[in-house]
Amino acid sequence: MAFIALALFTLAAAHSGTCPATKKCGEGAEAGLPCCQVDSTKFECCSSSEACIPKVGCRCLDLEAEAPLYEGYDFAAFCEEFSRAYGTEEFERRRSIFQTNLKKIKAHNTEFQAGLHTWYMAVNDFADWSQEEFKGIRATQTPPPLQAVHTVQFGAAKANPETMDWRTKGVVTPVKNQGT
Repeated sequence: MAFIALALFTLAAAHSGTCPATKKCGEGAEAGLPCCQVDSTKFECCSSSEACIPKVGCRCLDLEAEAPLYEGYDFAAFCEEFSRAYGTEEFERRRSIFQTNLKKIKAHNTEFQAGLHTWYMAVNDFADWSQEEFKGIRATQTPPPLQAVHTVQFGAAKANPETMDWRTKGVVTPVKNQGT
């Protein structure tokens, strides 16, 4: 599912300290505005056209953005849009997964329209995939196991010899068939 961030730039001024327990700013023109903790030493007071992004700060919202609500959009429309064709049994399984994912998208986008989120979701070509299938194509978050590091000790540098006959060192193989 696509996530489209709508953060553009900040208008808020940073203040020293931490947000009050009420999560509302309490002084002057900023009194009552939502408080956004940027880091352990500063916070910002977000205006009505901004949203708090924790550990980032207040960011302007694209108030003109309209999240798709997918009214009337169904699995048949999805299959046509994303060129899907399934056998009967697979069709039913994929439709069930799609319907579950579409419910999540619709619920989130309704909350976005109500100002509860700063981004909206959209149907994409993974909308008929289960969480397990989607996780299977992503790289794991587990780092590779640690391996012992071998150190190489170099001796003191020596001058290169004037000539070197590698044949006498036993590292040259006999001549092979060169097409004669």
